[in-house]
Order: sequence, then structure tokens, then C-alpha cells
Amino acid sequence: MKEPKTSELFCAADADVSFLSSDNVLFKLHSVHFQTSSGILMPPEDAFFGSEAAPLPERAEVLELLFQFIEPPSESQNYRQPSVLSLEKSVFFELAEAAEKYVVYGAMNTCITHMPQMVYLDHFGVLNHALKHGYWEIADNAAKRCLEVATPLEDAVTKLTSPGVLQKWVLYI
Repeated sequence: MKEPKTSELFCAADADVSFLSSDNVLFKLHSVHFQTSSGILMPPEDAFFGSEAAPLPERAEVLELLFQFIEPPSESQNYRQPSVLSLEKSVFFELAEAAEKYVVYGAMNTCITHMPQMVYLDHFGVLNHALKHGYWEIADNAAKRCLEVATPLEDAVTKLTSPGVLQKWVLYI
């Protein structure tokens, strides 16, 4: 396997945990931050620095955003969690999915707060995400938007990919 590239943001020499993205980027973090920022993404025993990095299925671009909601940068940097407003919609939905998967509280809140604006860019993406994760009010608004733009059923069949979402959509209309 090719030597991984190390993330420029998450490369601390004193890191005690490491993760490897699906596109071979290494992230070195401090495990102490996971306890307060994530309900699930706890570093496994084999993720500790000096051993193999724990592989994650997400791309580096998504993990770099997600980890900014978990670990603040060094004291010399001005700390703000990343804005999702200018993300490409595919990256936004990948981040939103990773946030839900790993229960990263700050990222979950930021993404779900932005969903009502995203409904104008990708109503099916919002509907998929909202129904999959139980955000019923947002799902209802996304479904209404789908009807407003006279979406053909063929589009719904190909774009509503989360299990059970197409059935709910058909029953809704």
C-alpha cells in the first residue's frame, strides 16, 4: 500500500489516535476530545498512535470537516467550526451522513440547521437524509418542495435511495 499523506490540519506530533481515510490520508488526533464531541466515534484500541491507523470509509475531505467539529486547532489558530454554507452539495450530504453515523453533535446540529436552505438545491437529498435520520419536519418540507417543482416519478425512483424512503414518498403523494 502507498504511504499515506498526513492531513495538514490534524498532524499533531503528540496525537494518541490516528485514522486513515478511504483515499489514504492520515489524521492524527487527541482521544480526549472524542468523549465530549461524539457519542459513537470513540478511538478503537488499534487506532492509537504507533500502530496501524483505524480505517474509516469516508474521504479525507469529509473527515477533515468532521474532525474540525471534534478537535479544536492549536492555540495559535483562531477557532471556529467549519461553515457548511459553501460546500458542494455532495460534500455537504457526505458530512451530514458522517455526522449522524458517528454522532458528532456539533456537525449534526450544523448540518440539520442548514437543511431547510439545502432543500432548494437538492430536495431529494434532504428528503433522503431527513427520513433516514428521523427529522420529520424537515422531511415534510422537503416532500412539499418535491411536489412544488413537479418532480417526475422517475426522478424519485432513482434519487430516493435510503431504505423505505421511496415507499414513504409514494404514500405521501
